[in-house]
Amino acid sequence: GESEGRSTSASWTMDEDVAAAVDWLAARGDVSPKKVALLGVSMGAEVAVRVAARRRDVRATVAEGLRGGAKDASAAGESWLAVAQLAVLGAVGSVLTGEGAGSDADLVERIAPRPLMLISAGTGVEADINRVFVRRAGGSTQHWNLPDAAHASAIRTDPQGYERRVIPFLNRALSVRPAPGP
Repeated sequence: GESEGRSTSASWTMDEDVAAAVDWLAARGDVSPKKVALLGVSMGAEVAVRVAARRRDVRATVAEGLRGGAKDASAAGESWLAVAQLAVLGAVGSVLTGEGAGSDADLVERIAPRPLMLISAGTGVEADINRVFVRRAGGSTQHWNLPDAAHASAIRTDPQGYERRVIPFLNRALSVRPAPGP
C-alpha cells in the first residue's frame, strides 16, 4: 500500500505481482511453504488461476467468479452473442499482451491434482462455465454455486456458507500430513 506504482484494472498485469507475493511468503521463516494458497474474486480469480497453473508451490486455490473466455463459453453451450463478446475481450487482451486468449479450462486442468474450489453465481453463463471447469479439472476440484447470488458476491450473499465451505476446504488442502511410518 505504500508503493508509488500506478493502479490498473488489466488483469494480465497482475500475474507477476501475485507471483512476487508468493515468493515473498515462501521466503518468510514464519510461513510454511506447504501452506501457501491463493484466493481471488472476479478478476482476482482469473489471476489466481493463471498463477496457480504456472506455479507448483501454490498448494490450493479458491476462485470465485471465474468466467473464462470464448472457448470456455462455447464449451459450456452459451449463445453466440456471449461467445462473441468474450472473443472480442480476448482479442483485445491478446493484442495488448502478445499472448493468445487461451482457456481457463486448460488452466484449471494444469492446477490438478492440487485442490481447487470454484465459486460461481447465478444460473447462467458463470455457473455453466464453472461446471465445464470442474469436468476438466477432475476430482480435486470442488464447485459451490449460489444460484441467487450476483457475480462476486458469495461472502455477502451467504457469509455463514462461505465460512462453512471455504475455511474447511483450505484447512484440508493445506494440512501437512506426517509422513507414514516404517
